[in-house]
Formats: sequence, structure tokens, C-alpha cells
Amino acid sequence: MADVRPFRGLRYAPGVVGDAGQAICPPYDVIDAAHQAALYARSPHNAVRLELGAAKAGDDATSNVYTRAAETLRAWQESGALERASRPTYYLMEEQYETDGTSRRRRVLLAAVRLEAFDDGAVLPHEFTRPGPKEDRLRLMQACAANFSPLMALYRDPGGMASLLESRTQARAPDVAAESEGITYRLWALDDAATVAELQSMLAPLPLYLADGHHRYETALVYRDMRRSEGTQADPGYDFVLMGLIELSDPGLDLLGYHRLVYGLSSEAMAGLRARMRELFVEEPGPEGGDVEALLRALDAKDKARPSYGLVDAATGRLSTLTLREDVAPEKLPSAAVASLRQCDTWLLHEALLKPVLGDGLEQVSYAHDLSEVAGRTGTGECGLAFLLRPMDLDVFEAVVLGGERLPPKSTFFMPKLPSGLVFHLLDGAL
Repeated sequence: MADVRPFRGLRYAPGVVGDAGQAICPPYDVIDAAHQAALYARSPHNAVRLELGAAKAGDDATSNVYTRAAETLRAWQESGALERASRPTYYLMEEQYETDGTSRRRRVLLAAVRLEAFDDGAVLPHEFTRPGPKEDRLRLMQACAANFSPLMALYRDPGGMASLLESRTQARAPDVAAESEGITYRLWALDDAATVAELQSMLAPLPLYLADGHHRYETALVYRDMRRSEGTQADPGYDFVLMGLIELSDPGLDLLGYHRLVYGLSSEAMAGLRARMRELFVEEPGPEGGDVEALLRALDAKDKARPSYGLVDAATGRLSTLTLREDVAPEKLPSAAVASLRQCDTWLLHEALLKPVLGDGLEQVSYAHDLSEVAGRTGTGECGLAFLLRPMDLDVFEAVVLGGERLPPKSTFFMPKLPSGLVFHLLDGAL
């Protein structure tokens, strides 16, 4: 179903750049201003200059973060800091990291995936997007004609792919070994004809579940359509997007919850929200002392089969848990085209509680995956209520995706994020 190709990746030349770990950065959407400044200071070749360049006073239509990224990309290629592979290649990336004192390993196959409309069934989305980030990423793509950070997609191993990748790398030193921000990366270039053919054959019948990068995928489709009027070259780079493919049962794949913060409510809207909560949920006291981490632990202990949430009330400092009542009449809940949606905490929160009171736009809802941000914004009273959410079960995720449904924005937070800086994909010329 998916057309997953090897490609001539653009990589840092170690003799010019030095330690590759100093050149790696996270994707744009998790870099704040302080982190951006630290990445700039880390290395003159850090990929943040391409992925999320710093704005300058006086920026205008001819000189801005996008034009500087394009100039930097060109300069690095001309200086030899970046070198392009001579033949199409798959790249196997291994990530080693620690969480909760446990060492984890995740394997990611970096490849070029042909862009297809979601309705075609080759690449399946799981959540809706917002316009702002797409405009930014399109301007960067137009200026640079490149993908700097890979999208993340999940797949089910058809059998034998994991052992094939292991056999091609276990007796070989990696082509790149680097450490950045607590994660050790190892990268192998797989370009021999037999391995390339075998991998392409194994991947061809698989649907890919888009896990991270919906905005970038939709932007790449827009960019492809813009470029198609230029000519009829076979398999141009802009027909494909850079993806990191991860097997769905990989033990190193971590899925976290994305919490909801509600702010700026009128007394009438707050009363309406509380009334609907009483109608739908059983509220039980949570831990005392404002400890949101303890509240999340209490939430995790709840029955996974019943939608439950942690509630932080900024006005009183009270923590509690909400669990869907067993006696709620079916007509009180939104209908679901796919049964698995009823098991999805995020979908039910939006459709049954927030939207009926606040409206479909949810302009008064923001998102946070970091509990310290939740604690800070509720502690200062910046937001009135916070809803903590558990990570989605991966079986529910797969069922929703295969059912053709989409979840609210920011329904999942897959970790670790895939880095920018190990391999880039150029969109000009042939793949």
C-alpha cells in the first residue's frame, strides 16, 4: 500500500562538522526560545539553523528565518559540511535512552515515503490539524526545498523485517554514533541492492499510521502540488516526504498523555462546565497539597476500560478524579462511528464535555504534556481548570486509525521525538 523508498540522504561530514551529537536538534514544535538559543551556542552547524532559525530585528520579505535557512543549507553543501549519498539508501537509526531508571532501545527506519492523500489508505492519520503551523512549514519548504526532520509513522512488522535489520547491522559498526540531550544515537546506511530490494518488498503492502507530523505531512502535500506544474520528471524528491518508521510493538516506543488547560471562562461558562461534569462523571477527592504528579498516578490506577480524568481546580487548589458514570444514558453521549472512540479519553472529553459547553472551536483550551507546566499555570491562576489525561492505549490508537477516524488535535505525545540532523531529504531533482 505504501511506497517506501530509499533515498540519497544529505548528512553531516564528520571531518568538517566534528561531533554529530552537537549538530542534532529536536523538531521545531518542541523548541522554545531558551532551548533555541542553547542549540545555537552548541555548534555553528547545529540543525536548529535549518529547522527553526532565530528571528532578527528588521526581518522582512527578503531576509528572514526562511531565507537564512536556505542560505545556510546552500553554504553547508558548498563547504562540504553536508554530503549527499551517491545512491539511494535506507537508514536504520537506533535510539538508546533512559526513563524512570530503565534503559530503553528503539529502532527507526528512515525512508522517503510517497505522498498520498489520506483517503488513499497508504498513510493513515489519527488527528486533526490547525492552520498556523502549516503556513510556517510551507514557507520553510518553499525556501529550502528540503525536509529537515522526519515525520513519525508506525507499522506492523509483516514478519521477518526486525530480524533482517538486525542481521544487517549487528556485526557492523554504525556509520554515525552520537549523543544528544540524554539520547544515544547510532545510524547505519543500508544501500546494498539486496537489502534495499528486500526492505522495499516487505514495506510495500503495509499501511503506515501517522503518529507525529500531521501538519508537516499536509504541508508536504500542498508543496508537492505546487511543484508538479514544473515538469514530468520521474519520482522527483518533492513527491516524497522523510519519515521515521517504527514497529508498533517496539518496546522503546513511549506514548504519553496530552493534558488540557481551560482558561478565561466566564462565571456562566464555568457553571455550565461544572454542571455537565456532575451529570456525566463521578468526582472523587485526589491527593492533597497540589501534587499533580500524585494525581496522575491516582488516575493511572483507575480502570482503563472507563474514561477517567484528573481535575485541577485553580480557584480552590483542589485535585480530584473524574470517572464516567455507569448509569449515563446513551443519548447523553456523542455517537461514535467506531466503537474504539468510546474508549478514547481525549475524544470523549472533547465531544461529551468541552464542546457542548465551550463550542466546537475550543478557543479557551490549550495543551500541555509537561506536568510542571500544568502545575505552574494552574498555580498562578492563569487557567481555571486543567484536565489530566492518561496515555492512549496503542491498541485503541490502531483501531481508531484503521477505522478511518480522527481524534482532536494534541491527542498523543509519542516519545522520544525524532531528531533533526542525522539525515536530511532534498526535494529538488530525482529521489
